[in-house]
Amino acid sequence: MTQHTEYVVGFLFSINGEYVALITKNRPDWQRHLKNGIGGHVEKGEASMEAMHREFREETGVSGLNWEHKISLTGGNYLVEFYCAFSDEVYKVKTLTDEPVSVEEVGCISGTVPNLKWLIPIMLDKDLQSATVQTKHSDTPESHINHTEGT
Repeated sequence: MTQHTEYVVGFLFSINGEYVALITKNRPDWQRHLKNGIGGHVEKGEASMEAMHREFREETGVSGLNWEHKISLTGGNYLVEFYCAFSDEVYKVKTLTDEPVSVEEVGCISGTVPNLKWLIPIMLDKDLQSATVQTKHSDTPESHINHTEGT
């Protein structure tokens, strides 16, 4: 059985969906200085949802959110689970690591990893229950993200 690395990424929106908490990444290199959702690696023996709660709390200080799984992105050796939550706790996020956290107006976000162009609308789609996207050409999340930049 092929081993894969699992990640979680969460998007915390204001109740009205007009604002979202993002993190400006220092690593990995392909994300340096770009904004992304907040998350990280799923630890061995940890469920994806547990990792989402832990990662968000560790990076922002906010906990107790009602995360909803929206999309899974799979590739050769990785799985990224994307979650969203709606809460005015978005205004309480703070930077707890060397990667700054900010609250951005959804319609005015710039300087993001390329896939946020389609991920944020998916996160805001209240009719979408859950979806899976499987890449056919890459072994790493960054090669998929870089490929989608021009689309």
